[in-house]
Amino acid sequence: MTGMILLVDDDFDLRFMLYNYFRLVGYNLVTADDPPQAMRVINENPVDVIILDVRLRAGSASSLLEYFREHHSDIPVLLYTSLPPDDGLVVDLMNQGAKRYVHKGGDLEELLKVIQSTQKKKHS
Repeated sequence: MTGMILLVDDDFDLRFMLYNYFRLVGYNLVTADDPPQAMRVINENPVDVIILDVRLRAGSASSLLEYFREHHSDIPVLLYTSLPPDDGLVVDLMNQGAKRYVHKGGDLEELLKVIQSTQKKKHS
């Protein structure tokens, strides 16, 4: 199963690496480095899954997640962060409606498996 992924992260090198990785495994990846850009991108592209960095330099992940929930509630949001899963910010975002947590810096195959699993649940 493939599809369109929106990655919201302010780290250019990470966006570039993930863009290349997901192309290799058959996905289209669109990226944004801040909330205003993410809002434009999601309104212009048929996104299947959103990968959201918890700590954005410009803007709030919490506000952006709220926007996604209000305007694109059918698109699952995965948190992608180096923070531990029990960090207060991660817990708050999960309570706000993020579907899954993935540890940033881990195995890319694990991230891919979480995306595929999330897509299967969305389409079942």
